[in-house]
Amino acid sequence: TIPVQQVSHRPSPLLSTKLKLTLDTFVVGPSNELAYNAAKAIVNEQQSPFNPLFIHGGYGLGKTHLLQGICNAVCKTRPHTNWLYLSAEDFANQFVLALKTKKLEAFRRRMRQTDLLVIDDIHFLASKPSTQEEFLHTFNTIDLAGKQVVLASDAHPKMIGQLSEKLVSRFISGMVVKIESPDFATRCRICQQYAASLSKHIPENVIRYIAENLQTNVRELQGALLKLIAYSALQNQKINLSMAQTVLAEHLERCDPIVHISDIESAVATYFGITVGQIHSCKKDRTVALARHFSMYLTRKHTKMSSSQIGKLCGNKNHATVLLACRKVEELLKQNAELHWQGPTGNRVAKARTILSDLEKTLSR
Repeated sequence: TIPVQQVSHRPSPLLSTKLKLTLDTFVVGPSNELAYNAAKAIVNEQQSPFNPLFIHGGYGLGKTHLLQGICNAVCKTRPHTNWLYLSAEDFANQFVLALKTKKLEAFRRRMRQTDLLVIDDIHFLASKPSTQEEFLHTFNTIDLAGKQVVLASDAHPKMIGQLSEKLVSRFISGMVVKIESPDFATRCRICQQYAASLSKHIPENVIRYIAENLQTNVRELQGALLKLIAYSALQNQKINLSMAQTVLAEHLERCDPIVHISDIESAVATYFGITVGQIHSCKKDRTVALARHFSMYLTRKHTKMSSSQIGKLCGNKNHATVLLACRKVEELLKQNAELHWQGPTGNRVAKARTILSDLEKTLSR
């Protein structure tokens, strides 16, 4: 996710919004229509129809766009609204600083006396129990006052490892909505809008070529267009399909993993009889550790993701943890070791290579 700046707005004629993304520029399609409509409801309703609004989905699908869009729209339609927009990392850092400097009450007043609190990347609070407790009290205070909280995460609340049950319960008590990867028609419209924002005309067959070959997220589409436009300007040539195929060959290869991490985690969790949330957690019992190791190994093998990226998406683990997991699986495969774990129906046993073969057959379907 892109770095998220902290922005607050208190009624003042001298202060204008600093957030760049608006709901007007959000391209709506079947994959994100429900999330968009929920965002519009937050803006249009004086009293919140649901609290919190929890938006989740993969990297680069528009979560931050919706959050910033809500803030900008509320600022425009209800200018006296007191809102605060920040990342969960900012929340955690400010909480720790407030504790160290003995300014906790000032921190709490700032966070809790808002009409609208918008937090991006809320999954960052995983494995931070004291910060989770503080955020729970913040949420409860805002909710009891009839005010609004909007959150975004890479995963469903139940799939975020090391998140307290109380916090999960509060998150799912509101509106939880997922943003999926955009369909072909939506990808075409995203490309067209982005090109228009750069005042560039892209031929329709080039738009379709890019949309057909980049299917995962919005940023891949924008990156391909930006590369193509830059090449065209440097070479002083008009953009055409032949140019796009040549210039974007490497870009398309890099952005097109054989499978996606969500597919891998789902397959591994099902195979070992656990949840994706447990893979993301810090639990170290044999079954969970084995599943986590195979998940990391398969992601490293079948995607172009770096070990740091894999670690971040797998419950904020560091890259060394991923490398160690991959080495362990490689050693198990080399020995074709007999592995034991506890499944839902009892103790299970299988050879390492058999497990890998079964998982890869699942992924290839």
